[in-house]
Amino acid sequence: MNRSQNNTEIEVFHEIEIDDSAKELAVLISHDYYGDDNDFGRTLLATFLDTLISKASSDNLVLLINGSAVNLLSSGGILEELISVSGLVYVCSDSLNAYGIDLITGGNTVAVDSHAFFEEVLKYKPCVTV
Repeated sequence: MNRSQNNTEIEVFHEIEIDDSAKELAVLISHDYYGDDNDFGRTLLATFLDTLISKASSDNLVLLINGSAVNLLSSGGILEELISVSGLVYVCSDSLNAYGIDLITGGNTVAVDSHAFFEEVLKYKPCVTV
């Protein structure tokens, strides 16, 4: 009789080490609203951004901003505050051009074309998408 056919020991769970160190939080913001494109959707987004500001840490927050979300960059409001507490901020320059938004980059903020932007999206794998 072949012993390997009669072996009933099965290892179901491998030992897992849990790493409790801080991880990067990547947030992709593609709209200037949350849920629906209306006033309530904009209120929800403002609430989300405010909550993110209170939880953000410059050593672990990566923002990826494209689409109509670039409109939030011209308002001088809550998104600027979020950028100031973020570690890295990538903005899609093609979105800036499409929406006619001028952005001064530098510090933690860089504008990149759509190809490079989506490379960063794939690299950071956002855990929150708005």
